[in-house]
Amino acid sequence: MSLFLNTAKGQFYAGGQSPGNIKWKQINSINFQVIFPEGFENQANYVTNVLEYAQALDGKTLQNKPPKISVLLHNRSVESNGEVGWAPRRIEMFTQSPQESYAQEWFQQLAIHEYRHVVQIDKMHQGITKILYSIFGEQITVGVYGLFVPWWFIEGDAVVTETALSKTGRGRQPFFEMELRAQLLQKGIYSYDKAAHGSFKNFTTTHYHLGYYLVGYGRAKYGIELWNNALNNVARKPFSITPFSNAIKNTTGFNKKDFYYSVLSDLDSIWTKQDRSIKKTDFQFLTHSASYINYINPLPVSDNQILAYKKAYDDIGHLVLINKNGEEKKIQTPAWYLSETLSSKNGLICWAEYEFDPRWSYQSFTKILTYSLKTKEKHIISSKQRYFAPALNNDATKIVVSESTINSQNRLAIIELSGGQKERIYTTKTNDFFSYPSWSEDGKKIIAISLNKQGKSIIEFDVLSGNYKYLLPFGDIDITKAVYWNDYVLYQGAYSGISNIYALHLPTKNIYQITSSAFGAHSPQIWKQQLLYSEYTSDGNQIAKAELKPESWIPITEVKNTNYPLAEILHQQEDTVFTSDNIPQEKYEIKKYSKLGHLINPHSWGPFTMSMDTYGFSPGISVNSQNKLSTFFLSLGYKYDLNNREGTYFADATYLGWYTAVSLSGEYGYRERNIYDAERDSAFVLGYNETNFKYGIYIPLFFTSGNWYQRIQPRINFEYKQLDVLNTGINFQQSNYKVLDYSLSFSNYQLSPKQSVYPKWGQSFSFLYRQTPFDESGDLFAFSSLFYFPGITKHQGLRFYFAYQKRFGDAYFYNDQIAFARGYSGLNFENVFSYKVDYKLPLIYPDFNLSSLLYIKRITLAVFYDEVKSISGNKDVYRSVGNDLLFDVHFLRSFIPFEIGLRSVYLIDDNSPYFGFLGSIKI
Repeated sequence: MSLFLNTAKGQFYAGGQSPGNIKWKQINSINFQVIFPEGFENQANYVTNVLEYAQALDGKTLQNKPPKISVLLHNRSVESNGEVGWAPRRIEMFTQSPQESYAQEWFQQLAIHEYRHVVQIDKMHQGITKILYSIFGEQITVGVYGLFVPWWFIEGDAVVTETALSKTGRGRQPFFEMELRAQLLQKGIYSYDKAAHGSFKNFTTTHYHLGYYLVGYGRAKYGIELWNNALNNVARKPFSITPFSNAIKNTTGFNKKDFYYSVLSDLDSIWTKQDRSIKKTDFQFLTHSASYINYINPLPVSDNQILAYKKAYDDIGHLVLINKNGEEKKIQTPAWYLSETLSSKNGLICWAEYEFDPRWSYQSFTKILTYSLKTKEKHIISSKQRYFAPALNNDATKIVVSESTINSQNRLAIIELSGGQKERIYTTKTNDFFSYPSWSEDGKKIIAISLNKQGKSIIEFDVLSGNYKYLLPFGDIDITKAVYWNDYVLYQGAYSGISNIYALHLPTKNIYQITSSAFGAHSPQIWKQQLLYSEYTSDGNQIAKAELKPESWIPITEVKNTNYPLAEILHQQEDTVFTSDNIPQEKYEIKKYSKLGHLINPHSWGPFTMSMDTYGFSPGISVNSQNKLSTFFLSLGYKYDLNNREGTYFADATYLGWYTAVSLSGEYGYRERNIYDAERDSAFVLGYNETNFKYGIYIPLFFTSGNWYQRIQPRINFEYKQLDVLNTGINFQQSNYKVLDYSLSFSNYQLSPKQSVYPKWGQSFSFLYRQTPFDESGDLFAFSSLFYFPGITKHQGLRFYFAYQKRFGDAYFYNDQIAFARGYSGLNFENVFSYKVDYKLPLIYPDFNLSSLLYIKRITLAVFYDEVKSISGNKDVYRSVGNDLLFDVHFLRSFIPFEIGLRSVYLIDDNSPYFGFLGSIKI
């Protein structure tokens, strides 16, 4: 779940679009307009009631009640997420429940968390920021909020709220403290900037995890007014530069950085004391990492081999086999892997991956794959489905999967591997959501984690009859990943406040604690009658094994939760709790939602215009509109060029609701140019009106193949330019131009970790043919390409650029479409090749901050050689060699990452140096 800010190129943020053939409906309640696909009526009515209930609770501790807001329900995606966007303001909910969910129904989770973001941002509508809103619209609201409010607060406060207002919430989940607690106890406290902005060198926990403890501990120690005052101060005094930090200091005596150290020092003391009180059980590590590596879902393959999904901090994930000597062998790289899914039986491995729609980013599926360790063959068992967490039976002829339809109907399904057909399906009367199914040894029973409005339980199905029973009472304690062993079901549970492995004795229904881990034990499996699992450390999840001795297990009645009770302290600060029983049962009227009728939705305006290509501002006036489906974008206004002292009226529109996207733009303005008349040997000012019109159609496509991804975009543009001279008796030689562009771009990149300076492998190609079909003004052809290769050592990279451009006829008024040698300017060629080679490498990861002004995460060096060669006329050659020294930085503790640097070039053929500054936003 996340909040997104408006940083995308073009108009404003559009995360994606749903298929264009969807018919939309709407419900209007007092506080929400819920927009949803046809066929989702029952669920939408329930969501509306949940939202209204959450709205009544969410704003109390921030003393704010936002006005009515739109909520979009996206049920065609298999991704589980929620987002709040501003400019235009809306909530976007993705309806697929995640496998790794805590003990609360998915829509309830989304409603509490996402609406809290709405409450946060709406707090900006006061003081100076409210005045600025009347001038600039919603863009200034989210601008002030995003600039001054740290990400750890944005997400931490929402997690605090979901925890305080319920009996569950992520703040009660052991994994939410696990990473930070292990870091503090084994590695110490990182600097504030490193914790808040991350590191290329060391793993740091997320702003969700860090934020929960900073916000929650601050609220527990100093009261609920701490964060209310902080947001008030941001809205009322944004020009004080550090309004959020100032407000913290006014309440606590600490600025933002010192507050961080104060909280983490206290937590370190609390967790150190807790750690000393834990009597840990014996185990043996089977993997040992010198750097941060997660071994997830370890599975026995044979008496001598273990399978696991290995994800290093500085690498993408791989499936690896690990032998008894600890030696690893990479066997597959499931790049779009659903990390909670992995199964292995009888020499066969099975997992699930995301499968994306090539055009609609809000439509996705899953596919089930198998890989044979014997034949080394990989097969796709099912495609374009909504199957999750596949589990093989013992003879590897069938799988059981969790399935959810687009209308949130949940079931377990048995799939035949030979043909990929469904053999059986299993459901419950309460439409329970199932996660992590598993077979019994004899294949007659299936167990899974069951989630409904009562909480979580373990459910057992009889394979033949379909009858089911719950093995545990439903509850709020998180449980997950259950497997059979003899007369027991082993599973992962949060009873002690730390994730551990537990055993349910089926004949007696008694529960026992098997492991007592320092930080967390996960994913139980049986290997040679021993317990195989993941044991968390500050260097990630390592594979461990332990003896299974029922006589030494601790009865659940003796298990104590030794955690610091932050969640309960926060819960006591609320005067109520969110429960399923109290959700209203209102039946709302459902109406059609007209795409055409809601096409225009102005959200931002202002006395300036902004170029998203150059991030430059110009005086003028602009109005921006984006519809709630994020399919139509409109910007119109007037801009003034200070350099040329020229004004232009403009309108830009883009429609993304069809498979073929359409763009339309127009400009009109008065121009003046100084003209020299050679015949009369005199100069005069030529005044004329310039009209530009552009129309384009294109299809943006996205594909994946293994750990590669491809983007393809064919495009056709038509441009018309009209020049109308206002001087009497004077005309242009040509007063209008009609230009057609035909272009095709293609890229193919291998997934790479964030530490890599370039893609490890990759290629991109771009073709353009530009012509004037209605006259003889000339044509242009351009081709450019990029090739990426691995460097000498990890994360280094080699890049080649090759391009060709040719002008036909009188085509010199066309802009160049390829890049020339760095350092040169003003070059003009009829027929030209361009070559570039770059070698880039990270020099150091300093994780260094200069007070609050600057935080440097990485320094890289790129050395290059460029050459441009004309193959017509004088056949000139222009060469340059140089380097870029680059810094990955954050300024003023802002979340926005920048890359800045210095370019040094030697122009070989001019025998002269060139220096320039570089800068870009790395979003």
